[in-house]
Amino acid sequence: TGAYPSILSSRQPAPNTGIYDSPLTVSCQRNFIVLLTDGLPTSDGASNTAIETLIGGACPGTENATSGRCLEEIAEYMYENDLRPSLPQVQNVTTYTIGFALTGADAAAVTKLRNTAAGAGGVFYEAKDTATLTTVLTNIVSLVRFTLGDDDELAPYPEQVAERFDAWLLQQQNAG
Repeated sequence: TGAYPSILSSRQPAPNTGIYDSPLTVSCQRNFIVLLTDGLPTSDGASNTAIETLIGGACPGTENATSGRCLEEIAEYMYENDLRPSLPQVQNVTTYTIGFALTGADAAAVTKLRNTAAGAGGVFYEAKDTATLTTVLTNIVSLVRFTLGDDDELAPYPEQVAERFDAWLLQQQNAG
């Protein structure tokens, strides 16, 4: 552990300006990551050693050190471990992955994204175009809202929005 470089807005105020300010602040807080990519990770191997230290072992990926070898392992770690043990209950992260506009040559990316989501309690989606991406993102919002208890039933989110708008419109018409 220790202080890791972070963007200014994610740091604690002075005098701790170099310390990451965790978004996990409330007991039993649910946290989600939506990872959107157009292929395999590139040029992000700088954290592999720190991740391997955190998870207590080597990342088994066969990729070179600059290609996201530990993606599946860090996502699984964040899902299976309490990331804020100082708070009551378990604070973890569920990761959803989206492969956007992948080509037939991206089978390795599909496998990596599918494995990442599966090990992190999430779901992998593939979106071939922006229309599909919109549907995928709204369905993820629906899943998250259902998981959080914000919605009583799991229904496609665009349909819920349309239903609520129609109910509001009817209320406005009946009001005069």
